[in-house]
Amino acid sequence: MDLNIPALGKAGKCQFKTGAAAVRQWVDDLPLINIEASVKQLEFALDEINKTDIPAAERHAALELLNAPIMHVTGALVKSYLGKQFPLKTRDLDNAAKATALRYRMATSYKILAAAMVKQPDSRTGLPIAIHRAMRHLSEILIGSYQIYVPYPDDIWKDLHTLYAIGEQHGLLQQQVEDITLRTPVSSTPEDIYKQILLLSLACPYRLRQNETSDVYMLLSKWAPYSKLLRASDETSGGFFTWNLEADHAPAYLTTRNREDRDTHWRNLNTSDMSKPVRSALEARQQSTQRYSDHLEERILQRLMLSWGVMPKRQFTRRQQDASIQLVVGLNAIHNVISEPEQEPVHPDKVQAESEVIRDQEYLQDPTFERPASISVNAPRNGHRRDKTTFGQLPEQWQNNPLQGAYAASSPAAAEENAIPLHVENWKMQDMSAGGYCLLWDSEEASSAQVGELVAIKSSYDSNDNWHLGVIRWMKLTRERGLGLGVQMMSPGARAIWARVCNDKVSRADRMQGILLPDIKGLNQQATLLLPSLPFRTGYLSRLTRGDKEEQVKLTAQLEDTGSFAQYHFMAAEES
Repeated sequence: MDLNIPALGKAGKCQFKTGAAAVRQWVDDLPLINIEASVKQLEFALDEINKTDIPAAERHAALELLNAPIMHVTGALVKSYLGKQFPLKTRDLDNAAKATALRYRMATSYKILAAAMVKQPDSRTGLPIAIHRAMRHLSEILIGSYQIYVPYPDDIWKDLHTLYAIGEQHGLLQQQVEDITLRTPVSSTPEDIYKQILLLSLACPYRLRQNETSDVYMLLSKWAPYSKLLRASDETSGGFFTWNLEADHAPAYLTTRNREDRDTHWRNLNTSDMSKPVRSALEARQQSTQRYSDHLEERILQRLMLSWGVMPKRQFTRRQQDASIQLVVGLNAIHNVISEPEQEPVHPDKVQAESEVIRDQEYLQDPTFERPASISVNAPRNGHRRDKTTFGQLPEQWQNNPLQGAYAASSPAAAEENAIPLHVENWKMQDMSAGGYCLLWDSEEASSAQVGELVAIKSSYDSNDNWHLGVIRWMKLTRERGLGLGVQMMSPGARAIWARVCNDKVSRADRMQGILLPDIKGLNQQATLLLPSLPFRTGYLSRLTRGDKEEQVKLTAQLEDTGSFAQYHFMAAEES
């Protein structure tokens, strides 16, 4: 089991001065405010170090000084593309590639250091540091790949497994090492770092949002000790997951592996105690008054508990399906798709405003008016209904308007409470099952899709021309297929409703868009409400408006909260 490291040349050919004093001065002179220039200089320095045979102590000192600028520069590169829509633009992908390349160079440097220290008799001090640092930089590569939903580079897991095996062979896995790659350095062991990334890989990271991936990883720095690493060859060995130290594979479910094929190079991970910190975190979150800032969301904690448990069984068989898909993303947009035009009652204050309507289409509204004036563009003022063929595009008289801007006259629909321009995305279906779809993005533009978003889907093979609701469960970006989505379908049929939390001071402006999913008696499935994540909560009394009917309900149980919407069971509540 050898580490994947390059061949080294003679020390005299290194064009980068690797003495501690020289490296310290070089780091002080880095133009860290200029990220692009710093990237080039750091790449040059690490390339020289990684191709030169220099003393282990000198290499160690140089690398320790380079950690701070590396983390600063990669952190800046990450900020430039996190939170962007997918598929990422070329510049964002380049920044992601630069961050990965820098981390890979640092990991390679520490792997070279570890390989050198293995041969030294007094390696108990430096070797665990080299193993720990190499694992950390390799882990950052995996985290970066998960965050932009791309496949991770080859040999990452092989190197991680080999580093663990070296530490195990030399009895160094439990030695505490200060982690200087973090903003606030903390101590951890090589085994903890190894289990931390193993557990993250098992948490279905391609189903997490970008910020959630890093949050879960940091949380695992405290939770990793609750899991146990075991030799698969031990007859008493337990655990749900297994992997081969000689293979370039992440851990997989034990039930998918043949026990007879596993030898001394196989390891198991027992996660049966991982439910303890998760349950404690759930209880702390429920009792905390700072739940929205200091604690991971309940939906993520619940998902983690499931991901570290027994293997779920696929309920439906996938089959290939070639069809074009129209996709609408987001609760508010879907509400507009399925809602009927609403006649808004005329408020008494509007009567005076009607007399101030200016009929000239080319007239501009002056924001310095003492009272705001309405601009009429001679369009119907009764409910604005979208043409299904245009999917909510503006009428012809407002398209290519040269006056569009801060003072442009807008369409009457823009004044309507639920009139948000409808954006429909075109996707291709790769395969489907009774439970959902796998979709591929068919455009060079960015998509508004995110993990956890509510979507409405209309397929070209659906003769009824109906919209069906689903939730994006995972994303994956590959060169061969581009951006792919996994969409889990929800209850067929949906009705747009308005909802507000009952309180003493309410107005029409307090209403929020929601969706009612009807009950399915044949499946014994209750009706549920899809509402914004805030401000609704279990136990709240809420008032629903369905067409001309209003009713008061109580939210009895929360089924899900993705951050984009929440799903509740509800029951009728008596008027107080």
